[in-house]
Amino acid sequence: MRRTRGWIVAAALLVAACGVSKDKVLAPDGMGGSGAEAGMGGGVGGDAGTSGEGGTAGSSLGGASGEGGASGNGGTSGNGGTSGNGGTSGNGGTSGNGGTSGNGGTGGASGGTAGSGAKDAGPDAPVAGCTDKTKNGNETDVDCGGGSCPECAGGKGCKAATDCASGVCTTANTCFDGTVFGIQSSATSTGCTVEANTTVQAGIKLAPVVVASPQFSVSTSLHGYYVHDPVSTWPSGNGAKFTGILLVAPKSLATSFVMGDLVSATGDYKEYYCFSEFQATAVSKVGTDMVAPAVPLAETMFEYGGVSAEVEPYEGVVVKLTNVDVTDDLGGTNPKWWFQVGLEIFVANEFNLTGFSPLNGTVLTSLSGAVKYSYTTWLISPRIDSDIASQ
Repeated sequence: MRRTRGWIVAAALLVAACGVSKDKVLAPDGMGGSGAEAGMGGGVGGDAGTSGEGGTAGSSLGGASGEGGASGNGGTSGNGGTSGNGGTSGNGGTSGNGGTSGNGGTGGASGGTAGSGAKDAGPDAPVAGCTDKTKNGNETDVDCGGGSCPECAGGKGCKAATDCASGVCTTANTCFDGTVFGIQSSATSTGCTVEANTTVQAGIKLAPVVVASPQFSVSTSLHGYYVHDPVSTWPSGNGAKFTGILLVAPKSLATSFVMGDLVSATGDYKEYYCFSEFQATAVSKVGTDMVAPAVPLAETMFEYGGVSAEVEPYEGVVVKLTNVDVTDDLGGTNPKWWFQVGLEIFVANEFNLTGFSPLNGTVLTSLSGAVKYSYTTWLISPRIDSDIASQ
């Protein structure tokens, strides 16, 4: 119950009668209540605190109210927030009505913090002259982009290339994060239906990727390498899905990368008849890294040309099948279709391997290679002779 100010007058008369000294004076019960009073609680408690120990004494009887006096000091902190008025949370010391006005004081302090209206920290902290650019359900932060806001990190929403730290705002209106995963997991890649050579995003920079195959000739003017994001950067719980892609470079660049090289490239993300490629205009070695092991997959995923919904995440990734039979040693009409295993699982020979001669009925204990898409069919492309092991 809130107490009236009549108690304050009575308390004043009592103090006058007993005299005032710096010795501890027992405050009447009513004073404790006064400390708990909203607004006034902070003030009176503060006066009691002037006598210092008077506050502690008040705390003897008024108990928590004396600590309410400490709250008066906290009140300075309460001033800390005039925002402490935001400390209506200080009145939040109404929580002080519980007389645990001392805690109310602490509350006043946090009220101050709250009252200060502090916004997100780190990259979303307020920036002078910068206004929120992206509506994301939290409009107290400053997202990114525009002329005066911080540049957007990979994956953030964007309206123009200048919004992004990567310099690329993708067709999905998000900033490109530089990874193969960012390309391959996009709706543009997974939902491709246009059977044409299409440039999806021009002039982007690819974060360093690991070369996972030898060089091979893609065409009269292009060299190719299968590459993947470094294993250390793969999203948690994702495995190798969406982490591989074919990197092609003009033969005029005279590249000579080997497996395990870490390379950085600038160029265009293309869908070549729905087979994702990164066509480099500039590419250079920046270090070395581990080549990811082949991913074991079920033979059934590739039967009869493959089930796109299942195989798509492994486009450009090196995979492995076990215990499959050669069922067609002539391959198909496309010279790159080398032979078939199982139920129309197509094997390509992009690397012109000569260490294995397919023969119907041969059992392959393991068959590894990069996954590619050609003529509406998923194929496995062995990179080196040891990718094919037979009994």
